[in-house]
Amino acid sequence: MKQFLFKITIISVFYSATLFAQDISAPAKFILGDDSMYQGSKNYKAVEFYNKAVIEQGKDSIENAIEFYKKALEIDSNYVLALDNIGICYRRLGKADLAIDSYQKSIAIFPKGTFAHVNLALIYSLQEKTDLAIIEYEKVVKLNPSEPEGYFGLAMMYFNNKDADNAILNAKECVRLYKASESGMEGDGEYLLAQSYYLKEEDEKAKYWFKRAKENGVDVPDEFMKFANEE
Repeated sequence: MKQFLFKITIISVFYSATLFAQDISAPAKFILGDDSMYQGSKNYKAVEFYNKAVIEQGKDSIENAIEFYKKALEIDSNYVLALDNIGICYRRLGKADLAIDSYQKSIAIFPKGTFAHVNLALIYSLQEKTDLAIIEYEKVVKLNPSEPEGYFGLAMMYFNNKDADNAILNAKECVRLYKASESGMEGDGEYLLAQSYYLKEEDEKAKYWFKRAKENGVDVPDEFMKFANEE
């Protein structure tokens, strides 16, 4: 039986802000669409506590960050940015239930909030609640059909479910969009596509995509490169 290796890419969403003019900063690129709820809070004091929280989070002082986010939310309970960031803090502390609660509150206020959906999907995937993660990644794709991250998440979840066909379908779209965005991330999608073909035992296609992933900077395990180079 073939052995499968897959490195889960953890998407960490982090916001940085200054007073009323917040900037949204995240490793993954997203087109937010209606981003009105990402503009912060109109309450000066809430924003002041939020900014202190961001500074503490940046210093990896997670407990202190949580306290400042709580103070911001006591003043403005609809502060979506604070809810999303405190969810990240709880996740980093291993408090998954509190993180989930924060993201669900964020989504209830702002259903189009891509960041909450993708982070909620991440937690479900880490908990091996694959079906719930798929639901959230599907929402990400619906909100941002031209962005690759939702497709990457779906491909990863279907792969983990041993559903090679759906993994391939979403991985292909992920690779296409990564390439179109010129993000330099297509290697990650290609590696997942190779793994999915490997799972389906379509060896020639798997070999091709392992080689492509390697060419695009992915640290493909030696056993897979040995397989890819077999005649």
